[in-house]
Amino acid sequence: MRVRVLSTALLIACISVVLGVFTGQSPDIIVYRAGVSGVVVAILAAGLELLLKQQFTSPDDDDLDIPMR
Repeated sequence: MRVRVLSTALLIACISVVLGVFTGQSPDIIVYRAGVSGVVVAILAAGLELLLKQQFTSPDDDDLDIPMR
């Protein structure tokens, strides 16, 4: 899963660079935006991975065998 997170972050950074070059921005702004967007996507994807892993591994209340009174 880490490879998928890193490749997604790299893809977003590449798209940011292409859009920055296409719109004629200065190179320092292009690098800054690509770096920030790559880091943000990596953090969000890692957090989502942890959240989903916790969600699918924790038992639900419906799965517990508690007798109804």
